[in-house]
Amino acid sequence: MRLPCKADVYCLASAQAQRVSSGLAVVSIGKCNDENMIAVLRTKEKLPAKYKLSGNVSRVFVKFASEGKASLQLRQPRLTIAISEAEPGQLRSFLSLLAAVCRGQSALSLSTLSSSAERPPQHLTVQRRQDYPTLAGFPATLERLVLQNCFLRRLDPRVLSLHHLRILNLASNRLTQLDVSSLPLADLCVAHNSLTVWPRLPVSLRRLDVSHNQLRELPGSVRLLSNLMVLSLAGNQLGQLPPTLSELSSLRELYVDDNRLSRLPESLSWRRLQVLSISGNLWDAPESQSVQEETLFSWAGCVIRRHLAPCIVLLPPRLQEALFSLPRCSVCGHFCASAYYQVAAKPAQLCSEWAASFVTGGQNRRNVLPVERILCSAKCAAAR
Repeated sequence: MRLPCKADVYCLASAQAQRVSSGLAVVSIGKCNDENMIAVLRTKEKLPAKYKLSGNVSRVFVKFASEGKASLQLRQPRLTIAISEAEPGQLRSFLSLLAAVCRGQSALSLSTLSSSAERPPQHLTVQRRQDYPTLAGFPATLERLVLQNCFLRRLDPRVLSLHHLRILNLASNRLTQLDVSSLPLADLCVAHNSLTVWPRLPVSLRRLDVSHNQLRELPGSVRLLSNLMVLSLAGNQLGQLPPTLSELSSLRELYVDDNRLSRLPESLSWRRLQVLSISGNLWDAPESQSVQEETLFSWAGCVIRRHLAPCIVLLPPRLQEALFSLPRCSVCGHFCASAYYQVAAKPAQLCSEWAASFVTGGQNRRNVLPVERILCSAKCAAAR
């Protein structure tokens, strides 16, 4: 019986317990040299630490087994092995075997745990619905998980308990909404799903692929993804891009191909990207001018964005979205209580200066792109 988990070993020889080792491991029970043993193999170790079980277990704590936690105390040496982040079903089976061994039953032979096959699993790929681990669950040690073509309509709640997960691929399913804000993800792929609402995401993301879904708009809160380097929005139904995209300080690659974009926000020119791909869009916005009148909310919102920005996350989600959507001047960068919107045709050759690699495709025969600029005052308009 092998249990992937996080295992902490504490020495009880002194008055105060001292942690001897900690980290991801595989904890096993079996027979070695005619003795029932428990073995703990660390991720980066070649050989496991083995301890005698028969007549050597003083106490077992199972109160939080349903949360994937348990611990046992040994008499010789005086140690406590604390198990956490285990899959609850596997942990219950492990504890049942432990109880049987402590009652005198013989365990199966304990094989040498030096091979890579016995190490805690860190990667799992499921590409067929019939291979989905419905009963077995997911090892708590996973760092990379691929669940493709599994016809998922919602995310398995057990995935949210994988506290070491860094890469999650949910491509080619049937998801309509998603909340992974509690996971420490660096790479998320949700391409080829049916998302209609922007997912709730962790700020740790560095790569995000939500291409080929049914998204119609991006929220202003996308600016919170300050670590994001690659963003793919291709194949959706986006009508426009929020100016807040320019506030993604780490963004290097942006893909918005095959949407319904009619214009580009000029604020994208603030940050020179490595790749900006915009082919397959409409680009049919006529030249126009419009004015957004100032309101009490817009004045208050400008003050909050300028001086109390860190406190916005404490506000209700709808109020956050309204504050994140405040217009920002394309010239001075200040938030606008009243704003002047101008849409003007700009040669694609000039827009190509916004990125090192600028991909427009061949459908734009006029070779011009409608660009929307936001001006906060006549002074900024004159600067243009």
